[in-house]
Amino acid sequence: MATFLIRSLEIIGRRMVAVADQAVVEGGSLSVPVTVTTPEVVSDPADAFVLSVSGLPGFGAFTDNGDGTGEIGLTPGFADAGSYPMTVTATRRGKADSTSFTLTVTNVNRMPTITDPGTQTSGEGSSVFLALQASDPDVGDVLTFSVTGLPSALTFDPATGEISGTVSATAKDDGPDYLVTASVSDGTVSSAPVMFTWTVNDTNRNPTLGEISDQSNFAADTGISLDLSSLGSDPDPGDTITFSAVGLPTGLTISAGGVITGDISSDAGGVFAVTVTVTDDGTPTLSADRSFQWQVWAPEAVFTATQTGGVFATTRTPESLVLTNSSKGGITIDSISIDLSTSVYPDIVWDPEGTAGDPGFGCLTANAVDAAAVGFTPGPGSPPCNAEFFTVPHEGGWDVVTMTFGHFEEGESFRFSAEADPTSISSLGGAGFLSAMEMTGATVTVTFSTGAIVTELFQTPGTFGGAQTIARRGIPTATPSLDVITHGGGLSPVAWDATHAPGGTVKAGTTTTTSHTVRVSGPEGATVRLLVLRSDLVLVGGDPGFDVDPFEANNTEDVDAFEGVISGGSVDFAVSLLGKTKLFYMIATIRDVDGDAGTLDPTGPTSNIVILRQDGGNTLPVVDPLPARTDPEGAVISLQPVGSDADPGQTLTWRIVVNPTHDPLPAGLSIDPATGLISGTISAGAAGDYFIRVEATDNHPTEPASDFADFGWTVTGP
Repeated sequence: MATFLIRSLEIIGRRMVAVADQAVVEGGSLSVPVTVTTPEVVSDPADAFVLSVSGLPGFGAFTDNGDGTGEIGLTPGFADAGSYPMTVTATRRGKADSTSFTLTVTNVNRMPTITDPGTQTSGEGSSVFLALQASDPDVGDVLTFSVTGLPSALTFDPATGEISGTVSATAKDDGPDYLVTASVSDGTVSSAPVMFTWTVNDTNRNPTLGEISDQSNFAADTGISLDLSSLGSDPDPGDTITFSAVGLPTGLTISAGGVITGDISSDAGGVFAVTVTVTDDGTPTLSADRSFQWQVWAPEAVFTATQTGGVFATTRTPESLVLTNSSKGGITIDSISIDLSTSVYPDIVWDPEGTAGDPGFGCLTANAVDAAAVGFTPGPGSPPCNAEFFTVPHEGGWDVVTMTFGHFEEGESFRFSAEADPTSISSLGGAGFLSAMEMTGATVTVTFSTGAIVTELFQTPGTFGGAQTIARRGIPTATPSLDVITHGGGLSPVAWDATHAPGGTVKAGTTTTTSHTVRVSGPEGATVRLLVLRSDLVLVGGDPGFDVDPFEANNTEDVDAFEGVISGGSVDFAVSLLGKTKLFYMIATIRDVDGDAGTLDPTGPTSNIVILRQDGGNTLPVVDPLPARTDPEGAVISLQPVGSDADPGQTLTWRIVVNPTHDPLPAGLSIDPATGLISGTISAGAAGDYFIRVEATDNHPTEPASDFADFGWTVTGP
């Protein structure tokens, strides 16, 4: 506390002694004693001096002790700076004397103060507003703020103390805890500084993904690799982004690092709307995505031949051949070419005018509505047929038929027919029937707006006499190889014919045994399909018109189909050569295990052809033909098939063959295995059409043989 000078005022007699002016600072205190000195002794209180002070400020107080002394106490406040004139008066017996002086109160500049705002917390990228609070006890002082150590990108106003701005996106990396110092000054005196912590938390920001250009490929394209990794980024240091995608063409995947790889499925086609997303590992996780289109051109056509009618179907039947554009991606078919020179049977040709096979003609004809829809103009329906469709002459006929189209769009079908015959029946009087079964192995070339695809005709699973091929990318390309392995146990080996050299496209031989192992070799794990065509050479009315190979056949009586998976380089099938026919044509292909289900069963190139002629051994039994019949529900049936066997002592066992193309007997009927008698009463509700095969098998001890008769049976309802 400041020490102030205290002076005494003396009154001597009636005379006052002058006193110097006084001074004190704001907030200080001053005590001024007053004393009256007199030579006289005052015994009467009435003669005592009375002291008073005029001009005393409000922060002052005067005390008269009543004995000629007094004291002026002064305690000026911080708003009392200034000059104060005062007069001290002593009065006695009506007489007074006084003296005057001036009190000067000096201004004191007090320190301003600033309030600690406490710990602050903000996120990167967040907006901030903080007004620092300060005060000055001296009214009218102008304050100026000072702040240091703020998080990146924040600023302050020295005049107002307002801190504002957007916290830098990298402020956490520079902090995360910032020690901020703040103070305030009135221009002369500064406050004591306050220090507080400003913590910046990580604020996760969205990753980014650049534009992705549209892509295009063909179905079944392999080795696809599209690297998008450079298009993704994250502004937050240390964040890791992960790629994902939806809508990719079938067969493609994307890695976490953003690389799209794989083999496009042969089934894929059309425009795929793909969305790629990048996701970071921040909290919370954030993502960005981009969309683009992936065009997959999928040229595909299904060619079907004599799908119904069994082996007695003929390509001459109107609309027995069908081509469907099942492509995806806006693809049209420009043309189709069918080359019979690669068929399983030799010397099968297109015979539109009856000059190569039987005399009947079958010009190229088409369904009128289909032809108009696909932009095809057929030739005349009778000779002379329009030769522009047929090329590569072959023994009076043609190997190749070609049709071109103006606008064969996706989803459209084209139904047509053209006669095909074996040249072995040239000039014979009877008509021949050629189903697609005999055309197995024919080369079909479909030219799309995107290019040509070559495939081969093969039996359709579940049909007898029908064949089909699917021209599309991605079907098997490997060609299997076919061979016959004779069993041991004293069985005769095959005598291979020298004119059909092993290793060629056709291998033929003669055997006296009926049991053989057929081996198909090919790629490991491939699914193979083997056909054994029970064949014969049908010559109606005389000798053939062209040279006939000793192993040549032109007709299929029946077919056995086998399927298996190659393991260790091959797969073996047990094949029996028992039946009506003596010639057995064998051909195999690799099936597309990823293909469509049902009848759409894409296959690859066909194998070499193996032909076995079965000579000797057990004589085949004979079952007489059975005519078609119609009976009502409730009819009592007694039907006796007739069969015989030329080998003495052999008996026949009868049965009804049930398979995908042959039906069981109508309900209520049964067959006697010993006699073959079909008997019983047709049950109610059995109405329908049945295709029945009755089979008789002899009891040869080692090589039992069979024969059969097929007939149609219609059961009518009430």
